[in-house]
Amino acid sequence: MRTLHIPQLPAREILLGSIETQQVKSSGSDKTALQPHGVPPMLTWIAMSSHKVVATKVRAIFPTNAGCAVFLGNDDKVFVIYVDPAVGSAIAMTMKKVSRERPQTHDLIGRIFQGLGAKVDRIVVNDFNDGVFYGRLIIHMDNEIGEKKIVEIDARPSDCLAIALQESCPIYVAQHLWNRMEDMTEILYKMEDQDLGFTKDED
Repeated sequence: MRTLHIPQLPAREILLGSIETQQVKSSGSDKTALQPHGVPPMLTWIAMSSHKVVATKVRAIFPTNAGCAVFLGNDDKVFVIYVDPAVGSAIAMTMKKVSRERPQTHDLIGRIFQGLGAKVDRIVVNDFNDGVFYGRLIIHMDNEIGEKKIVEIDARPSDCLAIALQESCPIYVAQHLWNRMEDMTEILYKMEDQDLGFTKDED
């Protein structure tokens, strides 16, 4: 598989490291946000009704010299998030519907959710700051007394995308972030024409 260095793309996502989480309750609602210790608190996505989002999907994923470039967008616009090779491989395998003999990390996460009676409702790529993309994983489940509970988890967008594809749930981008991203549609079309090892969405 050939690789291609793509110049002048938005800065890549980075791993925040091994972090503990603390529980933050939204007043007046049974909504929980898991926020990493040591990371400046962000407005919880599920607590804010005014957030505007854009529906997107993973249009394609392409191997680069340092990992993989994920082309995320819709018919109007596409932008790129760089991910590490392992997550890129997981995303590509899910898009190709490749079966795995044993569960990989994101498969395991999905099975844990299933075992706990939780379901991934949606994921949101919600911010970009200092070269880092941020994501939110929104899941819902029944609590101890049978009431619905919504849980919001701060996560890498790459992991969010892998889980979203695996669980077939909606992928959203915050409107304010969408407006900031440079449109890479033309680059996507050129790379498709060159047939350089793309994994494309076929829907």
